[in-house]
Amino acid sequence: MVNMDKSKEELKSKVQHHSSKHGDSGSNKNADQDYYSSSLHRRYSVSDINQQQQYQPHHYHHGGANIGGSTTTSTIGSPNLFSTSGFRNRVTDNKIIKKLKVLEFVNEKREEFQNKIINEGSSTASTLIRTKDKFAFVLGVLNLCLIAYMSGAYPDWVPGLFTLEYVVLFIVRIFLYKRKKQHYFLFDFCYYANMLLLVYIHVAPQSETLFKICFCLNSGPLLGAVIPYRNSMVFHSLDKATSVLIHIFPSLVMYSTRWSSSFRFKDSDPYNGKWTSFFLYPVLFYVFWQAIYFYYVGNVKKETIKENNYITSLSFLSKLKEGRKPSVIARFLNAVTPSKRIQLFITSQFIYTCLTLLPCQLYYKSQIIHSIYIVGVLTICLWNGANFYIEYFSGHYVSQMKEREERWKKIIMSSLGPSNSAPNSPSLPSMKKEFPLATTQPYINSPISKRPDQ
Repeated sequence: MVNMDKSKEELKSKVQHHSSKHGDSGSNKNADQDYYSSSLHRRYSVSDINQQQQYQPHHYHHGGANIGGSTTTSTIGSPNLFSTSGFRNRVTDNKIIKKLKVLEFVNEKREEFQNKIINEGSSTASTLIRTKDKFAFVLGVLNLCLIAYMSGAYPDWVPGLFTLEYVVLFIVRIFLYKRKKQHYFLFDFCYYANMLLLVYIHVAPQSETLFKICFCLNSGPLLGAVIPYRNSMVFHSLDKATSVLIHIFPSLVMYSTRWSSSFRFKDSDPYNGKWTSFFLYPVLFYVFWQAIYFYYVGNVKKETIKENNYITSLSFLSKLKEGRKPSVIARFLNAVTPSKRIQLFITSQFIYTCLTLLPCQLYYKSQIIHSIYIVGVLTICLWNGANFYIEYFSGHYVSQMKEREERWKKIIMSSLGPSNSAPNSPSLPSMKKEFPLATTQPYINSPISKRPDQ
């Protein structure tokens, strides 16, 4: 132990003698001693990369330190002393530089794309939107032709086509209406009637009673709702086309099934159970839906709808839009106070359902009457679509296009995210100067091995 202490004192005196010999000041002496004690434990920092001065190592030779009976010679700052840690730090340095270069390249390309969207976004977004509308229009017309052809040539395939289209459009509408805060529309009667038809097609196709209930509900109140709701045949609009399909396609399924040569219930008497099958049972199914709807939407979710400004059928139909003539339904619902509006809405819906169910037995009995009724409703739907294209669409499409262009550009820009990886990071083009690529020079000349006082 005494020999070890003596060796330390000799080492310290030799370091001081070496410093005084070279004319170092007191601050340099302290720096040399600090460097001697800390150089083995220095850690890599990003600031070291910015320093470009070359380090010339200081070699401190002192001999004759008798430790444990042996003489040792120490070399301060020699490459051999730092060879292992130097290689490790140099590898880390190269990895960081490579990552920065990749990040720089990616961000440069992203900035170029963002600038292109900003400079050419209007024309690009306009082209995309117009192409989408054209494609939707063509697809809508072809779908109408397909339904008409299938109804005449292969009526037994119409239920399968309805199932496919309804499931796809219903899933799409869930996401679209959720974003617009209109997802409580999905609890309306039209979706209930469509779901009931799917149950008949795929669960209980042998039930004549269920078929008559579906026939009455889909041919009566559901198809008749096209008139008061003013559904329009607008092929380029997915929302309007879906609404038309939900209200009209089920009645076409009932028509093709009822008047098909393979109709399974054609031997039964259409007047058998005329009061119960064609009126009472459909009314009971409607009342069942209305009770659930009123309890869940009107009571359980009442505060949620109010707090989040969700849109329901009642709020939509009773809303008076500025600058537009209110509809008959809006004037009717606004004739009473808001507290009594829900009762008026339920009562009027029930009366409407009962009235539209009354002639359903005639539709079931006579194909001619049934055909005239469906063609009449389709004509009104097409007329509404013609009014939309001529009166509204021709004058408002340009303004709507600008709004949709801005919305598309915002969506694209937000999906790209910020141009820099961190808000306080240096600008990416300057990284070439601040972070040059690592060279293959010996580690002793690397800026990482510089002393902190140089």
